[in-house]
Amino acid sequence: MKRSITLAIATSLAAAVLAGCGTGKYSQTAQQVAPVPGYSQNFSIAQPPGSVGVSNAHLPYPGVGGYKAGAEAPLELWLYNNTQNPLTVVVTSEAGTVEDNKTIVPVGGLVKPEMTITGLKNDIKPGESLTITIEFVGYVKTEAVLPVSSPEEALPRSPMQAPAGEGH
Repeated sequence: MKRSITLAIATSLAAAVLAGCGTGKYSQTAQQVAPVPGYSQNFSIAQPPGSVGVSNAHLPYPGVGGYKAGAEAPLELWLYNNTQNPLTVVVTSEAGTVEDNKTIVPVGGLVKPEMTITGLKNDIKPGESLTITIEFVGYVKTEAVLPVSSPEEALPRSPMQAPAGEGH
């Protein structure tokens, strides 16, 4: 009986030690990225301590034709502020004019601003992207490459028509 108790304890300890092998700095999940289609980035702030960032920034799927030059494209993005002060964020782009490009993110806040790029200088097709500049005023300024998102639902398909005279 003493031998079986010792064996049970040794087995439990070995299992606990081996279970810890998959954790830590270089674990499989340490470098995983959220499965969202857009640009996401977190920035650590030293003074005041905290972080600011952008999440899932992208252009919504416009249809198979994409966005045409001269047209407008809505920006979809989330901005967050984990600092001790309200945060002003300014968004600009060389691809066109960003309307309503300034927003305030409250302390501990997460906002989804209503922004649109007007007067696009070039066509932007599905699968392509455009670059915006996001300035967390007083903290950090970054360039973000925003993809055109995939459609939310599968596109309708039509059967292929064989040319006349071909077939089985």
